[in-house]
Amino acid sequence: KGKSKGKTKGKNKGPPVDHITGRPYTASEQKVLRQINYLNRSLQLEEKLVYSKLKSALDEVDERSQIRILKNFEAKISEGAEISNPFGWLRNACRRSSQKSAEYREEKRLERWNRNNSHAEEEWEEPEEAPRPTRKKSAPVAEVEEEWDEE
Repeated sequence: KGKSKGKTKGKNKGPPVDHITGRPYTASEQKVLRQINYLNRSLQLEEKLVYSKLKSALDEVDERSQIRILKNFEAKISEGAEISNPFGWLRNACRRSSQKSAEYREEKRLERWNRNNSHAEEEWEEPEEAPRPTRKKSAPVAEVEEEWDEE
């Protein structure tokens, strides 16, 4: 029978680890890393994309935007566009996406604030005097004097 491959010689060595910090990648980071590895395998880039070099730019946006940006990059290359500096292109795309996202959030915040404070901006108008409701007069209550027996 064959010998075991040992602790680190097998195919599955555990989760990928950031070589700079030594900590394992999060699930989101692993997803983006897989996408980058796919792009490196499928596209004929002069210089391979390196996650650690792109990480600071990618951290400006959320995971969904990161994947969207990488897929847009793939589509541009597949269409035949020549991107001389892929790192710069991806960095700028992340920056633009981050700015658009911040502008959108600020716009929505202002809309919400205006909606909640719209009554303060309108001029105050005195309500027209409406006739006051009248109460039905009840029959007069006869005052009854009770006598107290003093003991």
